[in-house]
Amino acid sequence: MRNPYLAEEAVINKITQECSDVKTYNISLLNKKKQKEIIFTAGQFFMIGLPGIGESAISISSSPDIKDSFELTIRLAGKVTKALNKLKKGERVFIRGPFGHGWPEIKKEDDIVLIAGGVGLPAIKPILDDYCHGRISCKNIQLFYGTTNIEKLVCVRYYGLWKKEAHLCMTLDKGDKRWKEHVGVITGIIQKAKISAKAKAFVIGPPIMYKFVIAELKNKGLKDENIYVSLERRMHCGVGVCQHCACGHLYTCKDGPVFQYSQIKDIPFAI
Repeated sequence: MRNPYLAEEAVINKITQECSDVKTYNISLLNKKKQKEIIFTAGQFFMIGLPGIGESAISISSSPDIKDSFELTIRLAGKVTKALNKLKKGERVFIRGPFGHGWPEIKKEDDIVLIAGGVGLPAIKPILDDYCHGRISCKNIQLFYGTTNIEKLVCVRYYGLWKKEAHLCMTLDKGDKRWKEHVGVITGIIQKAKISAKAKAFVIGPPIMYKFVIAELKNKGLKDENIYVSLERRMHCGVGVCQHCACGHLYTCKDGPVFQYSQIKDIPFAI
């Protein structure tokens, strides 16, 4: 049985600068056999850390079908991420996981709505990767993405493919002369969109946007059990022992981070 507390040494293969404070790290475990045995679903996370500094929970931003490596997109935010931000290609990190429950299985008959704010987009990217490359299929897929300004856009290199293969609609809180698309909060583009009442919606981003996005989806006729949210909490152990990420009677690391809205809507301060 795998020991969930035991970290595996890994190497950074490549670093991609997404924006001023966000980088994507392509990583492989040094043990190639264990690397190829990693199984995860989109929406799950790894604990990534450095000895003497600590660990951070980071959602996986690459497809589960890619076996020789995985990607973690990390925003510079605290002590651990500051240390990770200084690392270069070829340097070592320590990995535990994968942990948690990810996004639900997508079926051929599903109408999927993906809604991402800020640096939440990479955690939903594996679904788009698999859809655009034919590894999953569904009736329809829409992506609504919003962030603060043009300098904060992430995953820019994928927009061309996403626009070609799926429906991509973007907005910025504050635009400028370079920006040709919508300006305003993300609910503005959701309001204008044609969304099936039978759709399944996956929502991730800054916690402040959740209640407004969920309200708009419910206005479109979506049922609570068809709205899924990925919650952001301080996850320390990854296995529901330390209780740092408690959400009522649930633990974000063990029972989430992805929850059906119907599971958590009555839990105070969950959203």
